[in-house]
Amino acid sequence: DGPRGAEALVPAALAAGVDRILAVGGSCPLNRGAVAAARLFPGAVAAAIGFDRDQAPERARDHAALAAAMQQLDENMDALGGQGLAVVAVGETGLDLHYSPETADRQSALLGAQADLALRRGLPLIVHSREADEATLEALAPYAAACRARDRLPGVLHCFTGSWPFA
Repeated sequence: DGPRGAEALVPAALAAGVDRILAVGGSCPLNRGAVAAARLFPGAVAAAIGFDRDQAPERARDHAALAAAMQQLDENMDALGGQGLAVVAVGETGLDLHYSPETADRQSALLGAQADLALRRGLPLIVHSREADEATLEALAPYAAACRARDRLPGVLHCFTGSWPFA
């Protein structure tokens, strides 16, 4: 809900003993909200920005659109860093074949591009996977291998409908 939601929720969470919150984006409005919350509560709220799977029809409609979306994220991260606000993760991104199986290829391309961005920037990835176990594992395999080679954790799978072995 952006800064208005944060204005009410963050103080209550801090009073309840929560000491760190990650505000997660996933679209231009959600990214702006995550950044606004991090600005309102420095030290308590950190921001993650990215393009979620529902952004795939526009952001990954072709190679040029995908490249522009990644350039936008990269430039936004640089600009925010220059303002003293570090983005601490990339996401939310992922695959959802329950609601949008017709955009599976675009979702996978968008996930892969953001995984590359996260790897290049040394950031974790926030992944959503619904009814997309095999496709998610396939899309993340190069990213996971590169993270293992660099001895770092790849991120978080915040939503999935898969089994324990998949998790």
